[in-house]
Amino acid sequence: MLKSKSYKQRQLFLFLGYLTLIVIATHLAFFIHFGYFLNAFRNYTGATTITVSLYLIFLYIFNLGDPNSNMQWEDSAVRCMTAVALACYPVALFFYYLPGMGHGQSLLFIQMVLTWIFTFIWQRLYLDYILSSNVQKKQKVLIVGAGRSGHFFYEWLEKNHSAPYKVVGFLDDDPEKLGRSMSEATVLGPTNQILEIGRREGVNTAIIGISQKKSAELIMNILTAKLKGWNIQNVVDEYEEITGRVPVEYIQNEWLLFADGFYLLRKPVMQKVKRFIDICFSISFLVLFPPLFLITALAVYLDSPGPIIFRQVRVGKGGKHFELLKFRSMYLNAEENGAVWAQKKDLRITRVGRLIRFLRIDEFPQMVNILRGDMSLIGPRPERPEFINRLNNKISYYSLRHCIKPGITGWAQVQYPYGASVEDALNKHEYDLYYIKNLTLFMDLKILLKTFGVMIFGQGSR
Repeated sequence: MLKSKSYKQRQLFLFLGYLTLIVIATHLAFFIHFGYFLNAFRNYTGATTITVSLYLIFLYIFNLGDPNSNMQWEDSAVRCMTAVALACYPVALFFYYLPGMGHGQSLLFIQMVLTWIFTFIWQRLYLDYILSSNVQKKQKVLIVGAGRSGHFFYEWLEKNHSAPYKVVGFLDDDPEKLGRSMSEATVLGPTNQILEIGRREGVNTAIIGISQKKSAELIMNILTAKLKGWNIQNVVDEYEEITGRVPVEYIQNEWLLFADGFYLLRKPVMQKVKRFIDICFSISFLVLFPPLFLITALAVYLDSPGPIIFRQVRVGKGGKHFELLKFRSMYLNAEENGAVWAQKKDLRITRVGRLIRFLRIDEFPQMVNILRGDMSLIGPRPERPEFINRLNNKISYYSLRHCIKPGITGWAQVQYPYGASVEDALNKHEYDLYYIKNLTLFMDLKILLKTFGVMIFGQGSR
């Protein structure tokens, strides 16, 4: 499951608001331009349908469809303006080559300005007022298990105000934990009192926060509640569903063995389709953008001495090593003292290197890696062998990333900023494992669209 049901409902509500306001902006633009009202969908069916659809697509690309976003006002204004402006660019080209399908430039400009204003106001209205009022209507839950896993989930819920649950307390069969307070939540009693405590607290949902082996008595107590109509969930499953990442520190081999997902891994036909898409995309990219490659190559060559293409060993599918290609963004011999993660304001990066990293242009030669079969368009980013050995010892199930081909972009890249530590690697791995578990061609399309937004705003680049 890519997102929780409540998340999808909120996202649908947000996009319905966008759609309504874009349609209003379109009709208002026609009124301002012509001086009278007319049905834009009836009189300009093709043009109106195309523009409205592209506005919605670009709002999604720039992450303006996330109902849990904590985006600031300035960021919202810039993203809305960029999304609307870029949506108008292909529309203008389309109308230029097929003038019978479109309408005038002045009308398109008025529509663009009104759409920007309306979508910006709606997004801020939703985030600042509608979402904050919905946050107060959280579902009350009990967490079974006041140990490490249960406490982790409780702390996460407390920090994330958009989370759908409010913890009223813990249940734990350890008598030493009874009555112990964890911030605002308390261990209210053992699991054999779940029905009584639930009636008293007005709760009929419990989330199991025990990652280790569960006793027969605990299982029977929880089963009794379930047979009485309780909603019983698991911490790992709930966290995955809400956040789009798998908490690897709180899963066991048994969870991985029986968890839903990993669909594409057992469907050879779909893997071949994914490979076909990779080949078509990479060939099209290499054919359509040779001027960009030549300009970048010339800029790298003139900026600092050294090879234009940087080659580096990375670890791919099945742990196989391959040579990854990039436009060189660092000075020659930048790592003569050993491999280190890139840092903020890294002095090893050249002037041109900083720009092409910001725009992600340094990654473009990896289209050749895709053609060779070393990489896919979408997948976990390939890591260096020097870091793999270190991370395998510190991050649980880190080697699972090698069950699929690495990618130029991935779920972690559009969800998490650039990482330069073991903690960042852990967070990204949780997103990567989620991607591997829930991999579909539709999810690949979703990641590809979001990648354009990341590229334009330079998120995570160093």
